[in-house]
Amino acid sequence: MSRETSALPLRLAVLVSGSGTTLQGLLDAIDAGKLQAEIVAVVSSRREAYALERAHRRNIPTHVLRPRDFLTAKEHDAALAKTLREVSPDLIVLAGYMVEVNDVTLGAFHGRIMNIHPSLLPAFGGRGFYGQRVHKAVLDAGCKVSGVTVHFVEAEVDGGPIILQAAVEVEDADTCETLAARVNELERRLYPRAIQLYAEGRLCQVGRRVRILK
Repeated sequence: MSRETSALPLRLAVLVSGSGTTLQGLLDAIDAGKLQAEIVAVVSSRREAYALERAHRRNIPTHVLRPRDFLTAKEHDAALAKTLREVSPDLIVLAGYMVEVNDVTLGAFHGRIMNIHPSLLPAFGGRGFYGQRVHKAVLDAGCKVSGVTVHFVEAEVDGGPIILQAAVEVEDADTCETLAARVNELERRLYPRAIQLYAEGRLCQVGRRVRILK
């Protein structure tokens, strides 16, 4: 999935549901010159998400689309796609977004939606695997490594083509909290890198594999 143009900065729409630590990581990467992008909109599934406050502080336009305010998931999906079309992003970035992205949005932005997951997919991914649940499952399974995966979003939850992965060792004394802290630090480095590769037009999907062009 390579970009037809590599015009910079990349226009990002960020989808959130919670505190916005991933959003903040992207803002920090932009400020540090590590990510040539601008965040043109933040869309939240929850009115009380602290990520909205982070966006307001930076004068980034925000939108709240709560699933509960729609009769069906299909109606919510259609509203999300409409909102995203109106802000014309080059790439949509999921940042702790706790709602499944469905057919209308996937079709409108095919190959232009990216997510980050706190495990080495396909392990510990899919419905029910999010946040601390992932780290608990890793520890319960006795894994020696965990990590982070950045992938394109498709219909199967956490099942899209993998862009980048990086691993961290699981230490004997780890708790969910200590493992999460190291994984989160890795996320802050890996996500901006993946988005920057997309911005530069250096990602190309061949079958299920995403190749990084030189």
